[in-house]
Amino acid sequence: PRTVVVNGYSTSFQWPSMLQRKVDRYFDGRRVIEVKSATHGGTPIAKWMDLETGQPLSPWLQKLRPLLKDTETPTIVLGQQSLQWVFGERTKGIRDAQDTAAIKTGANAIRQYAELLVDDGADAVVIAMHIYKHGMEPAIGNERLALQKFIESSPARIFAGPDVWQPTSKVWPQAFRADKVHPNEMGAEIMAHHWFQRLLELGGHEVPSWSEDEMKHAIANPP
Repeated sequence: PRTVVVNGYSTSFQWPSMLQRKVDRYFDGRRVIEVKSATHGGTPIAKWMDLETGQPLSPWLQKLRPLLKDTETPTIVLGQQSLQWVFGERTKGIRDAQDTAAIKTGANAIRQYAELLVDDGADAVVIAMHIYKHGMEPAIGNERLALQKFIESSPARIFAGPDVWQPTSKVWPQAFRADKVHPNEMGAEIMAHHWFQRLLELGGHEVPSWSEDEMKHAIANPP
């Protein structure tokens, strides 16, 4: 038995329930792993915690910390996050792979976030970065460079999550709502599959083909 806590913002409102559906199916309908959602609109890393002081902010204290403390089973946090506002202005980010100063700043922000999760009770942390975001590229896609830099330091109990930018970039705008920013059911199904796949891979388990089939069905039948 495990508790999985999904931490993110408005782009993660839907896929946690889809992940729960997949996990329950994997265990033949038994609720072995419980997926809980700690999501809050407009809250990338810099809105969950104060990166200068290292202190958690209101959304963390109200939505995230209670889920980390109120569990009797090992807790895994799935953080689908972003570096927006880490560099000052929201639209400012990592320019390219040669932007080493910004990559280092981003990696440090991810480290602070992950370490605070562990300090607050997470037994393991799996981190992915933002999905494709039209109008803020390439900065959003380049957030993955900072995550890669951080993971290269081999942090204890902290792992890289799935790359959800690549698959969502291929289905823009079909997998997004009318605002072309937030995912619709297709986009959420894509994220749920890749998170499900990554969790099984981290545990050394084979990924059942039906999960990818569900994703392909969602792509073939847009809402």
